Amino acid sequence: MFRLLCSTLFVICLPVALSQEFAGLLRDEMALGLRPTAASAGMGGAYVGVAGPDSMNPAALGAMEGWQALFQYLHTGWDDAPDADNLRADLFVPVPRIGGTLRLMVEGYESDDYELTRLGLETEFQSRTLGFQYGRTILDERLRIGLGGYPYEKAEIDFRVPGGPKALSGDAFSQIGSLDGGVQFDVCKYATLGLRGIYIIDELDGTLYPPATGGPKVDVGDHDYYIHYLAPGVALRPFEGTLVAIDYWNGEIEGHAADDSHFDMDVDRWSFGVEQRLFEDRLILRAGGWNGGFTAGIGTRLLEGRLSLDYAFVDEAYNDISDVFGDAESHYATVKWSW
Repeated sequence: MFRLLCSTLFVICLPVALSQEFAGLLRDEMALGLRPTAASAGMGGAYVGVAGPDSMNPAALGAMEGWQALFQYLHTGWDDAPDADNLRADLFVPVPRIGGTLRLMVEGYESDDYELTRLGLETEFQSRTLGFQYGRTILDERLRIGLGGYPYEKAEIDFRVPGGPKALSGDAFSQIGSLDGGVQFDVCKYATLGLRGIYIIDELDGTLYPPATGGPKVDVGDHDYYIHYLAPGVALRPFEGTLVAIDYWNGEIEGHAADDSHFDMDVDRWSFGVEQRLFEDRLILRAGGWNGGFTAGIGTRLLEGRLSLDYAFVDEAYNDISDVFGDAESHYATVKWSW
């Protein structure tokens, strides 16, 4: 969300000719509904065809049984932006009578103090999000469907002249109508096809401050932005304990700047990875590629599988926004408990 907010501020405040340069920030890669767990992150962020709680495809919940809690910590370090920390908690709840599983999600994302970006301005940001997903199995347990929503998401971001006063600020709010849906189909015991779509509506309220404007602060008004993705994926299980996943993400970001000029930008990227389970899941190794970057992960399953521990390292996977924030590396750590 903070990337959406950052880029939108510049789309609004900069001349239209420069808007496209910053539109890549609008891809909102850190939105709750798009950010993977550590297990998926270690596999290059690929999860659309993968069943279970580590997939962010809501249809994957149809493969779950029983209660589960997930806690995740994420730290991201940027070359040209403040480091940021994310805390997230998910609760998986079986739904009586109609069946399926409900996933309730809450998270907070916050940066360190102001740090200089490649734009020549210092920035800091934070966000809070609530979300839910529901998935169930139909068609003789081979077909899973799911849906989700994100009724509350608020992000705040500030820019200032280095060592000086605030230059830009903004608040972004997720709007009713932001939806998430997915499908998974088990072709056979060796392969699953998946499809995920997500539609995000955000409203930005931005403010310009002197010396950026040379005068009193200016309210740039409320503007809606629309982000939609459609991602097919496949999960292959060629050998016992081996999982291979490949996703292709395609979408569009569009909206209007303060001068009513329209802009849009296409999304086009791949995620792929492999996982190998050894010693009855006591050692799980992962590796992959994510949007131009490299990922690696490790995990284990203890106490008859009730306790899951996963770690992932992601290096330079944010090529879309590196022109402003520089290169980044992220560290994911996830703990899951089932009962």
